[in-house]
Amino acid sequence: MSTATRDRRSATSRLTALAALLILSSPLLVSAAFAQEASVAPAAQEAPSPSAATAGGTRDLPLEEKLRQVKGMIDDPEVSAWLDAQGRPAAVLVPAVPKTSYIEARIERIRSHLKTVLAAGPDLAGTLAGLFGSPGRGLTLQGSGYGLLLVALTLALGAAGSWLMHRAVSGRGSHTEGPPEGAALMLPPLGFAFAGAIVLFLFDWPPTLRRVVVAFLLAYVGTRLVVVGGRVLLALLREEGRDKPETPPEDLARHRYWQARTSLFLGYLFFGWAAVETVDALGAPVPARQLAAYILGLGLLLIAAASVWQRPTAPVSADRARLHTVAILVALILLWLLWVAGLMTLLWVGIFALVLPAAVRLAGTVARVAASRRVAETPKARLLPVIAERVGRAAVILVAIAWLASFAGADAASLTGGADFVSRLLRGILGGIAVLLIADLVWAILRATIDDRLRQARSDVADTEEAQARRARLLTLLPIIRNLLAVAIAIVALLMVLAGLGVEIAPLIAGAGVVGVAVGFGAQTVVKDVISGMFYLWDDAFRVGEYIQSGGYKGTVESFSLRSVKLRHHRGPLFTVPFGELGAVQNMSRDWVIDVMSVNVPYDTDLQKVKAIVKDIGRQLQEAPEFKPHIIQTLKMKGVQQFGDFAMNLRLAMTTRPGQQFTIRRQAYAMIRKAFPENGIEIAIPTVQIASDGDPQTNQQAAAAAQRMQVAGNPGAA
Repeated sequence: MSTATRDRRSATSRLTALAALLILSSPLLVSAAFAQEASVAPAAQEAPSPSAATAGGTRDLPLEEKLRQVKGMIDDPEVSAWLDAQGRPAAVLVPAVPKTSYIEARIERIRSHLKTVLAAGPDLAGTLAGLFGSPGRGLTLQGSGYGLLLVALTLALGAAGSWLMHRAVSGRGSHTEGPPEGAALMLPPLGFAFAGAIVLFLFDWPPTLRRVVVAFLLAYVGTRLVVVGGRVLLALLREEGRDKPETPPEDLARHRYWQARTSLFLGYLFFGWAAVETVDALGAPVPARQLAAYILGLGLLLIAAASVWQRPTAPVSADRARLHTVAILVALILLWLLWVAGLMTLLWVGIFALVLPAAVRLAGTVARVAASRRVAETPKARLLPVIAERVGRAAVILVAIAWLASFAGADAASLTGGADFVSRLLRGILGGIAVLLIADLVWAILRATIDDRLRQARSDVADTEEAQARRARLLTLLPIIRNLLAVAIAIVALLMVLAGLGVEIAPLIAGAGVVGVAVGFGAQTVVKDVISGMFYLWDDAFRVGEYIQSGGYKGTVESFSLRSVKLRHHRGPLFTVPFGELGAVQNMSRDWVIDVMSVNVPYDTDLQKVKAIVKDIGRQLQEAPEFKPHIIQTLKMKGVQQFGDFAMNLRLAMTTRPGQQFTIRRQAYAMIRKAFPENGIEIAIPTVQIASDGDPQTNQQAAAAAQRMQVAGNPGAA
């Protein structure tokens, strides 16, 4: 799995956590809105009835006056006698008022709304026909010709403004420049809107006609901006695909599909809104206008359902794709039903739950690609796309939160100054989202910085030994530092979110300390491994790529974790050794290596001649192009190491770079084997001399003994 894929999945998991926190906070926003709406119901239920208000005429009196009247009645002798006769205190009879729960009231409200809307259904066509056919709706001021002239002038000036903007961004009309690209495509629709607005402000329009023209002008400009914006986003995504060869072509086809379907959906939405606005401007009753909007909403539902059903899917199992499609279709139908029922807060919660993850990813990708197009290749400048991506994602999430809060009726003053449970909880949730966004930004910057330094370390060519050591040290320590930073940021962010929600984190920290002590006693080996690893790295005992030996383990260091090191043996096996079991480490890849060789020669050999031959072999090795960079001190004869039973043992030595001694040693032995016989020097081997007195039996025994000794000296001959 590539690093880019892991980064995207890591980024996707963090965004999913933010979206989940937002979605989980949505019911609280809904409950706040419902509580605000329901606060009127108890007041209505507690309103006094006319009979109670007129009884005694005391409801409008101050509380002190009422208490004074009650005390006077109790002090009356007749009332006191009657109370004594009853034997119990007087009871005030209050007529029972049936209480209606909030859910029942809400259901009744939805039913009333639906009945009102459906009642307008049979006469909807006649109502609309009457509105458009009535001459007294204010569509004209000086006859129909004047209104048509204004509309035609608006369209003409708008088209002229759009054409002029197109020519301006295309290089002043030069056909060699090609079509406008990027954000310049946004200017022609804005030119159309600006020219149309001039006509709207300069001329005296019929009020109704002005409202209708403004609605359709906004719908047209909005649709054009959506189409052009989709093309710009598609170009940015295509550019990112060219920069990343691992991007499959199916992703680009999927982007084109959703760009076209999103433009169709939003264009239908804008013009549907303009049609409903027209019906409202003509003075249609509210139920008729709502029913017309719901009928037009069915078109939106059909477009969305067709888009989901026909969408290009990733190569997954058919059952999984079918289940995903069905779930989205059910969610779309539920959203339409929530809209019809008038539950707008729940509607927007469902919309954000459905589209927010994709919108967050798209915003981050577009911001990153747009920022990377104008960034120089410097370490600091490479952080700008990362920051832009996080800021784009955070902007989408904050807009979603503000939108939901506006529908829930939670303004900034109530959230910051409210002392009730819901306000405090909402403040904690919003603060938690802000903390998570900041933590995600900090982590992204730190990870991008470390990854960039790792890429530089892998690509740098180390010419000196010091540079090689620094490069190996970076490749060893930076991944561990990155993991420690991730854990630290996650813990700090979690504690801050809990503190914002009103959770006392001091007991949690104390409890974590107690648990840490208990775990420390129960997991002493793990703690020992982790601490030992920290000291090994602090002492720079070994690095990635070095060959080490410790006890029964030896091999090349491939990677680290918090508690173990992976060693690749030169024959292939991979050892995972805990740091606590390493003990004393023998590093065979640092600085230099002295390689010692032994050669046996007979006792009558001329040692000065042998020394000259070895010196010449060392000179040849030093001059060989493949060995010269790796030889620090060439091969030399040190002298006689010891006298053996059959030969003198000569000691040879050379100093080389770590890891290169094996190849140079093999070549040196081959050159010695060739040079010694050419100069009359033998390489001593064990020999046996047996003498006898001529007795056949003795000779036979001697021959058998000689054969046994020869077999013992050369086991391969047996």
